[in-house]
Amino acid sequence: MRKVNVLLTGIGGSTPRAIAKCLKKYSKYGKYRIIGTDCNPFVLGLYEKKYSDKSYLIPSVDSGEYWNVILAIIKKETIDVAVVQPEEEVELWAKFLKNNAIPCKILLPAYELIVSLRNRELMNDLLEDTNYIPKSFFFVNKNVNLKNIVKKIGYPYWLRSSKGSSGVGSLKINNIEEGEAWLRINSKIEKFTVSEYLPGRNLTCECLFKNGKIIKSACAERFRYLMEKAAPSGITGNISFGRLISEDKVYKIATKALYYICKKINVNANGLLTVDLKEDKNGIPKVTEINVRHVSLNTAFAMAGANIAEDMVQVSLDNEKIFTERGLYKYKNNYFILRDIDSEPIIVKEEEVLKEYQI
Repeated sequence: MRKVNVLLTGIGGSTPRAIAKCLKKYSKYGKYRIIGTDCNPFVLGLYEKKYSDKSYLIPSVDSGEYWNVILAIIKKETIDVAVVQPEEEVELWAKFLKNNAIPCKILLPAYELIVSLRNRELMNDLLEDTNYIPKSFFFVNKNVNLKNIVKKIGYPYWLRSSKGSSGVGSLKINNIEEGEAWLRINSKIEKFTVSEYLPGRNLTCECLFKNGKIIKSACAERFRYLMEKAAPSGITGNISFGRLISEDKVYKIATKALYYICKKINVNANGLLTVDLKEDKNGIPKVTEINVRHVSLNTAFAMAGANIAEDMVQVSLDNEKIFTERGLYKYKNNYFILRDIDSEPIIVKEEEVLKEYQI
């Protein structure tokens, strides 16, 4: 059986490298040849050969040469499946596919859904009549009166940039002085999201869809982040410590919110969508963000038997084995996730930590 040729864009980033590891090291359905691309010449993954077989430095997404180069690579490397990762490229590919054919398999969300989810204000507007999101609104930095925020939200509240990832511009605000100082420090951020502070667990749920139906899902809880001391909020995007979870309530809220949005904009749920949630004071998960990409936790998922990255490739190839057991992955053990910079994550059984390593 020949290897499946996979084009993996954004190979320089931690999440695409995690996907490559999942395909190479934890595969269940076959062997893969990974062809990576990236537009940044100064990223580790472009040169790392451990999990990719070949890499290309390509033009940026806003270059007029981007598609000529991508299509040439697909032809030259006889690509079977494309896995697109940076959200800018996910949106670009989905837009291109509305009017053009790509000579390989690919599974992507609808362009209209991608645009709606990448803009937090649009996402909140779509969910405003539901209980899926915390009480929140948006404001332009230079025009805001923080006293009005307190009247609507109360203390404490959560501020973050309305665009971007990895907790950009985020901080828990406890009083007027903190709010004013934070806006001055982040004066280059034009628009902010403000929402009620959610004190509960920090959760994520990856959901893989095809033609409007859920295929696979994997969930985790975040405890701590890499280099958390470098961010005032303690949130940097990539976790250092977490837990794999198999909770139906998290899975159900994530998928219900996605189905609700898709129905409202009249598209089918398709491809990989990642829902971030945080619990309110009553322990009810609320959707805080939905990303149109995988997360770097994919390696930990795969180590515990939930190889969402390979599932996506195999669903793209219409492998019927993937469709037999649908829904949320249930783990055989309770696992902690431990990660550090420049090292692969490990998963450790919770009982091992609690029984063997505590003083």
